[in-house]
Amino acid sequence: MVSRYKDPLQATQFNEQWARTLQQLNGLWLQPLTLTTDWGQARVWIHTPQRRVYETLVFLPGFNASSLVWLIGQGMTSLSKNYRLCLVDINGQPGFSEGVSPKAGTDEYGHWARQVLEQLGTNRATLIGHALGALISLKACRLAPQFVKKVVLVNPAGLQSLSLSTALLRFYLLALRGPSYASVQAFLREVVFSPLDPPLPLAQEKLLIDFQLYTLGSFALAPGGARRSPTRS
Repeated sequence: MVSRYKDPLQATQFNEQWARTLQQLNGLWLQPLTLTTDWGQARVWIHTPQRRVYETLVFLPGFNASSLVWLIGQGMTSLSKNYRLCLVDINGQPGFSEGVSPKAGTDEYGHWARQVLEQLGTNRATLIGHALGALISLKACRLAPQFVKKVVLVNPAGLQSLSLSTALLRFYLLALRGPSYASVQAFLREVVFSPLDPPLPLAQEKLLIDFQLYTLGSFALAPGGARRSPTRS
């Protein structure tokens, strides 16, 4: 099984426009880089600071998300002055990477991460992963330790339980079963984000909601995929 957009041409147009608008609002422009993995092409968005000495930060998003969601807010702008930023779209997830998904219950995500890190041209990087991205970061530590300096785990999948309290469950169900601008906004505000100071700019919040609505309606997500003919590296 392979994750795919129902209308690939429309999805490309939406994602390209969404990416341009988000970078413009954030004031930070990244260069797209396409890498080759055993699971198809993977897109990485890269910003390199002007200073000659810098460290590399590799950002991995959560389940059903584009790596560019890391641009929501202003945290990346300050990091961009001193760090090389690499935002990786995970294969099999929404965004610009291809749809064959590594199998979560195996070492495939670790091998995928190793192939990505090898091609980024850095000796040791700090991995910052959210949810699924955190799980991949841990697998990279085990299977590609030579490329990892340290990891930062945000809501790590498999280590932190998903809250299913009655108060929060209704937001999950509304967002998944009856997706609308209001239900996704409530889900983000009540379940995903803690209160921010300063608050998230409304224009960026709207872009995040637009992405989630489009993905929920247009992206057929497979939980795992058949692997392409591997070219072990």
